[in-house]
Amino acid sequence: MTALQFQGVGVTFASADGAREVLRGIDLQVAPGERVALLGRSGSGKSTLLNLAAGLLRPTQGQVIYDTPPRVGYVFQDARLLPWLRLDQNLALVSPPEYHPDIPSALTRVGLAGRGSDYPGQLSLGMAQRASLARALLIQPNLLLLDEPFGALDELTAGELRNQLSRLLRQQPVTTLLVTHHPGEAVLLSDRVVVLGGQPTQLLGELKIDLPPSRDPDDEGLLRLVRELRGLIHTAD
Repeated sequence: MTALQFQGVGVTFASADGAREVLRGIDLQVAPGERVALLGRSGSGKSTLLNLAAGLLRPTQGQVIYDTPPRVGYVFQDARLLPWLRLDQNLALVSPPEYHPDIPSALTRVGLAGRGSDYPGQLSLGMAQRASLARALLIQPNLLLLDEPFGALDELTAGELRNQLSRLLRQQPVTTLLVTHHPGEAVLLSDRVVVLGGQPTQLLGELKIDLPPSRDPDDEGLLRLVRELRGLIHTAD
């Protein structure tokens, strides 16, 4: 069974210099509950694939197929909280009323207990990203899209949030696509890593992450897979 399938997907954008082909011949299947990391250099079309999965963009060639209509939770690199609304109001704005009573517990799960009345300007970048995770998971999505969610954070804060996200995904399993350029993050958070590259972007390889769901970033088995993944990236280049 396939939760999400990219079938022969290509994307071409119009530009002042003429058409620019961004993606070509993308064939990718994601099983229900599977966590897939999309790894590649900046500008390799990773975010374009997420926008295709979210239905925000239509492919120029091929199609994106779902086994059930997607209920999408989307976490961006920046938190995208409305500054004039409190945290609880930001979460309520994008969720149906039946989920509103769960907002305090959603904030508690990401380490923001009692902060629902705070405004985004009162938060650090890390706390704002915690709020964006709470917002995405509140609606109990069947498809979670993560677009370099920790890319704007310092490494210490990013490491803490990676571990927290790993715990949250064990507690609330969901089909997940994670865009990253961080090999360690990809191995820590995914079941499979897909490497993107080339011009236009194509799938160049993949690596199965055969590790227990609970992972230690310093575990030798995880570090071995990170080294293997780096080798795959260099081979693809």
